[in-house]
Amino acid sequence: WSWPVMWAGISDIQSMFNRAARSLRLDRTLFGEVADDPCATGQAALSSILLSLGSLVLPLLSIAWWQRSSPMLISGVVVLLFGLAICLILSTISVRLNHRDHSFTRAFNAIAYAGVGGFVAWFAPISYVGPLLLINGTIIVFVASWLAIQEALARSRWPAVLIPLASFTLASLLLFALDTLYGGGLIAISLLVG
Repeated sequence: WSWPVMWAGISDIQSMFNRAARSLRLDRTLFGEVADDPCATGQAALSSILLSLGSLVLPLLSIAWWQRSSPMLISGVVVLLFGLAICLILSTISVRLNHRDHSFTRAFNAIAYAGVGGFVAWFAPISYVGPLLLINGTIIVFVASWLAIQEALARSRWPAVLIPLASFTLASLLLFALDTLYGGGLIAISLLVG
């Protein structure tokens, strides 16, 4: 997590785009590669920041998007991002139980690259195809997270699926609970914006 190592990864743009494309193709070897590469941490951090900004902050600043978007679409974006965050936490706990070194960094790199499919959430506000893109992106992220946990964190096939399944289920339940407590379809947005 030193700045020179992170900057070396960020400055290698070609490698970052190549890895992002491999993540979208669900190349399982990628996730072991980024978990072992210290320079991938900078790339993973940049990817996570861009995913969050593009999926939540920038569309929320657009008044036209806000007025046209359905609460269901906004909730889908929130579940995608919360699901990835919970997946990172559960993955880190899983790796630490096996006493592996650099457990957070390995999990962070792998899960951040698994989240690359979430970049399609940037296009969620597009009429008609936006919700379909969001659903496809979430499915890609779910499968990529499953592969990442298998490859980077050395989990067997079926136990590895439990982490993303639990993560996205918890994210959905959290959003549902907040919506029930406070009412209204845009509760996630009002809590995030202030």
